[in-house]
Amino acid sequence: MAFDWIAGTALVVGMGSLYLTYQSTKSAKRAIDTSIELYEKQKQDDREKTRFIDKKKLIAKINIIENEIVNCYMEYMNFFNLCTAIKNRDSFSVTIGNYSNFTGVAIDAEKTDCVSGLIQPPKLDFTNDFINELYLLDEKLAGDIVSLKGYMNRSSHIMNHMVLCKDDLGGHVELKRYVERFYTDIELFKYTMEKVHDSHSITGVSLMKKYQLAHI
Repeated sequence: MAFDWIAGTALVVGMGSLYLTYQSTKSAKRAIDTSIELYEKQKQDDREKTRFIDKKKLIAKINIIENEIVNCYMEYMNFFNLCTAIKNRDSFSVTIGNYSNFTGVAIDAEKTDCVSGLIQPPKLDFTNDFINELYLLDEKLAGDIVSLKGYMNRSSHIMNHMVLCKDDLGGHVELKRYVERFYTDIELFKYTMEKVHDSHSITGVSLMKKYQLAHI
């Protein structure tokens, strides 16, 4: 039987076409796989970059929070120490004076164990925008700051009322009764500042230790 050159040629051409199609498909698949790998790598790089930026933002915010709490604590301890002395002493003298925009109070001014200080409303300058962004970076820390501001507002109200009513509270009996009534709230703000600061501090130095070092 004679070889059918036409059929043979068609077969060779067909096989060649199939091979070229296979190679083309293989190349296309390789290109798609490469594109997917590059896309996944880019996504991973973007995630790493976002994590790096968020970490930097969080560290910056923690530094701001730490400084705000330290400054507030240093001033608030004047009020806290006064209230503690009033609560713990059975009898005492009270001396009240005005200094600039603040009220100065001295307990037992004539004695060696006198406790004195300026009463300054506590201040933590954290805006709503600051706290909202903090929620995206560290939800627990943001919640702690919101709670801390609540305790601050409560203590500020107690302090302001004491200043406004200082004439009525001038006697040690009335003043002692007032302080004893609200001492738990006064103390809670102090302890909450310590807890938030010490839980998130970058320096690792406790808030009380910083206060003690500042008053050596």
